[in-house]
Amino acid sequence: EIKLEKEVQVSSGDIGSNKEIDIEKDAIINSNLFADKITLDKNTVINGNVSSNKLKTQKETQILGTQTKPVQLPIANLSEVPEFSIGAQDFKFEGENNTLSAGNYRDIVIEKNSRFTLTGGTYNLRKLELKENSILIFNAPTTLNIQFKLKGQNHISILPGQNLKPDDLTINYSGILQKKEKLKEDDDDEINSNFNDDKERKDYKDGKIGRPIVFGKNSFLNFKLLAPKAEVKIGETVTFRGQILARKIKIEKGGILSLDISSSLQP
Repeated sequence: EIKLEKEVQVSSGDIGSNKEIDIEKDAIINSNLFADKITLDKNTVINGNVSSNKLKTQKETQILGTQTKPVQLPIANLSEVPEFSIGAQDFKFEGENNTLSAGNYRDIVIEKNSRFTLTGGTYNLRKLELKENSILIFNAPTTLNIQFKLKGQNHISILPGQNLKPDDLTINYSGILQKKEKLKEDDDDEINSNFNDDKERKDYKDGKIGRPIVFGKNSFLNFKLLAPKAEVKIGETVTFRGQILARKIKIEKGGILSLDISSSLQP
């Protein structure tokens, strides 16, 4: 399931869902859409083709490409997250000059107004949290395997180093704790509010679906993310470059999305 709120822009890259795509009003989508069901609100422009089994539009909706019915399901098969083992060390980084080489760690927290650099390779973690106004830079191709929690607060940046592309950072996310672990996070109430109903809350408690990934507003994100069992929620007026494959994706209003670094973004 994919939901784009009002005034979202997609400058490049296709959008596909095995179930539903819901795009709110005043969106500009330079993409092809593929889903079982597609809903397009008023004043939304699709500068691409639309392939679906069910299509609902408003009078002011514009589809500039072709419309195709039916579409064969599934649209995409999401890969499983590879197995990995985490370490026992926790790190909290403050200030400007923080680096960490590849390896197995437990929790990494980048504190407010701080900068942290990944030097490349594979990092296996239980948690990665970026606090307000923090910056994460990857200076070489990097893989982050994250077991339980990925969160970015408001005004954060995840940036490629010189001559790197957004997808040179790959994030594989499970969102599920090992059964023997019981852990309370300070944002558990916020996370529980992201579930649609009691069934989803029970599935999360039972380890059938993962903890949602949340990024706050006014952020700049660059990565390729695989989260087959988790919802990904990206806040208002976020610019994202790269690729997301997830159980659910929600982009809040005013977001700008592109597949690659060369795509022009409308003001």
